[in-house]
Amino acid sequence: MSPADTLQVLDRYSLVILPALAVAEQLGIPLPAVPALLGFGALVAHGRGSIPLMLGTLAMADLAVDFAWYEFGRRRGARVLTGLCRLSLEPDFCVRRAQNLFARFGVSAMLVAKFVPGLTTIVPPLAGVVAVGRIRFALYDLVGVLLWAGLWIGVGYVFSDAVAGWLPWASTSASSWELCSAATSSSSTCVAGSTSGACERRASHRKRSSCASTRERI
Repeated sequence: MSPADTLQVLDRYSLVILPALAVAEQLGIPLPAVPALLGFGALVAHGRGSIPLMLGTLAMADLAVDFAWYEFGRRRGARVLTGLCRLSLEPDFCVRRAQNLFARFGVSAMLVAKFVPGLTTIVPPLAGVVAVGRIRFALYDLVGVLLWAGLWIGVGYVFSDAVAGWLPWASTSASSWELCSAATSSSSTCVAGSTSGACERRASHRKRSSCASTRERI
């Protein structure tokens, strides 16, 4: 899919695609949420989409998933972290790193967790394990997702010309490709026609030569 097609799909279904990508990251699935946020920022700069609406949609989706992880950690304890860290190459180090991060920065770690691969999945259940209050958790989680999404959308907005520059490039490339294809088809047709005409002339010549030989024999 070309960049132009990607931006067109994002323009139509951004309120579905971006929350889905954000949720996938929260579940530990490595999908390109940041490029999609950059593309959305570029679309907004050209009058397409609404940043407040997108941030509100992302916040609701994020809070729903993170609260589920939070309650899971609150009810099941450190076993949840062990289970999540089994996906990494060093499960013990994964657990210690998450615990040390929370011990050093406290609940403030939630503000930057979404910028660090892997922590966006581990920090919410860890907050439940250490018994962070629900209201406090919700506030920090909300600020964290707004910082993460707002920053990348803002970068896409500021550098919108670079992202939007893909569109004319893709259109020009498509037009050039179509012209080349048409020229190639025409050339092939001409070659085929010329070859066919030559074959017909050759066959006709052979036929006349055969008839002349027959008359001579008679």
